[in-house]
Amino acid sequence: MIKDFLRSSANVLFADIGTKAIGFGVLSLLTFILEPEILGKYNALLTTITSIYGMSGLGLSMVLQRESAKHSVKSGIYLGEIISAGFMCMSISILGLVVLFQIFHDKINGALFGGIDSSLIQWVPWLTLLYFLVQAPLSLILGLGMFKVYSFRNMIEAIVTGICILIGGKMWGLPGVIYGLLVSYSINAIIVGIIIKKVFVEKRIQLVITNWVKLAYQSLRKGIPYFVGNVFLGSVANIILIGLFAKHIGFAELGYLRIGLSLAAILMVVPNAAKTVTVTYIAKQEANSTRLQSIQMRYLFFLIVTSTLLLTIILAPVVSFIFGNEYDAGVQIYIMILLINIFISIYSVLNSFIAGKGHLVFSGLVSGIVMGMYILLAIFLIPTIGINGYYISFGGSYFTGMIILIVYDLRMNAYNDKRKIIWFLSGTFGILGIAFLYSICLQRSWLFNLLFLSIIGMYILFCTKYVFESDEKKFVNQIISKARFIGR
Repeated sequence: MIKDFLRSSANVLFADIGTKAIGFGVLSLLTFILEPEILGKYNALLTTITSIYGMSGLGLSMVLQRESAKHSVKSGIYLGEIISAGFMCMSISILGLVVLFQIFHDKINGALFGGIDSSLIQWVPWLTLLYFLVQAPLSLILGLGMFKVYSFRNMIEAIVTGICILIGGKMWGLPGVIYGLLVSYSINAIIVGIIIKKVFVEKRIQLVITNWVKLAYQSLRKGIPYFVGNVFLGSVANIILIGLFAKHIGFAELGYLRIGLSLAAILMVVPNAAKTVTVTYIAKQEANSTRLQSIQMRYLFFLIVTSTLLLTIILAPVVSFIFGNEYDAGVQIYIMILLINIFISIYSVLNSFIAGKGHLVFSGLVSGIVMGMYILLAIFLIPTIGINGYYISFGGSYFTGMIILIVYDLRMNAYNDKRKIIWFLSGTFGILGIAFLYSICLQRSWLFNLLFLSIIGMYILFCTKYVFESDEKKFVNQIISKARFIGR
C-alpha cells in the first residue's frame, strides 16, 4: 500500500511542482505589471469567484470521490446514477448562487468591492459558472485513481490561465486580467469536457438520470455535514475577509496576502500531493491505513515545518529578487502567513485521514468550529487592531482545529509508535513557539539569524535521531534515489 501510495503521490507531485512553478512565475511577472493595490483588487475578485464556487459544492465532491474510489466493486450504471444526481444538485446550486449575486449586485459591490470598477464585477457570475465547469469534474478523476490525468489537466490549466492573464494584464491592466480569466476558463472548460468524456468511455460509466432524487438525498446527507464546516463557512469567511480588508486594512495588504499565500503554496507542494491521494487510498484500504498515517504525520509535518522555517530566514532578499522592491513592504505579512500556514497544512493532512475513513460529520463539525472562530474573531478584531487582528483570528482558529484533530487521531488510531509521535509533536510545537517570537523581531542581525538556524538544526537532528525509524529512513532514501522512476 505504501509503495502504491508513493507512486500515485509522485504522479501528482511532479505535475504539482510544475503547476505551482508556473503559477508562481505568472504571479511574479504579474507583480511587475500590477502595483500592490491593484493586485489586491484582483485577489478580491478571484477569491469571490472561488468562494461562490465553493458554496455550490454541497459536500458532493467528497462523496463522489469516495464513491468513485470504489469503482472496482460497484457497477458503472450505479456510478453513472450517483454522478448524475450529484452534478444536477451542484448545477442547481451554482445557478441559484449566481442569480442571487446578480439580484444583490449593488449591495455586494458596496459591501465588498469599494474602489473596484463595477464593470469588472459584472463578470464575476460568468467567471464563476465557467470555473464550476473547470473544477467540478476533478473529484471523479481523483476517485477513479487517474492521478496522471488529473496532473496533466492541472498543468494545462496553469499554462493556459497564465498566458491569458499576463497578455491581458500587460495590454489593459486589471480589466485585461479579468478578460484573460474569461478566455482561459472557457478554454479549460472545453478541455475538461473532452477529458471527462474519455474517462467515462474508458471506465464504462453511463450517465443515467433515474432515481436521482433519492440518490441526491442520500449523497447530501453524507456530504452536507462535511461541506458546512470544511467548505461553506470557509467560503463565507473569505468573502467577509474581503470586506474587512477593504474597509479597515487596505487592498495593498490584500495584494501582499496574495504573495504570502503563493509562497506558502510552493512549500506545500509535497504535502498537498500526498493529501490529494490520501482520501482515495484510505477509502479503499481503511483497515490497513494506520502505518501510512503514522508516516505522513511524522515525515510530512517535519517537511512542512523545516522548509517553512528555513525560508523565513532568507525571505526578505528572496522577495526583492522575485517580486521587486515595491513588494518589500509586505515581508512581515509574508512571514506571518507562512507560519500560520503550518497550522493549516497540518490540519488539512489530518482532515484527509478523517475524510478518507468516511467520518465526514466529525470533519464538518471541527471545521465548523474553526471557521466559526475565524469569522467571529475577524469581525471583532480586524476593525480594532487591523492586520494583527487578522493574524490572531486566522492563526488562532486553525491552531485550535489542528489540536482537536491531533487529539482525535491519536485516540482513534492504535499507533504502535504513539509515544514517538507525541514526542515529535511536542518538539514541533516548541520550535514553532520560538519561530513566532522570531517573526516579531523586524531588525534581525546575522547573529540572530545564525542562532535561529542553529535551533532549526537541533530540531532536524532530534527528528532524524529519535523520531524516524531506521527501516523508514532506508525506504525513504531508496525512494529519493529512484525518484525519477516513480512517476512512470
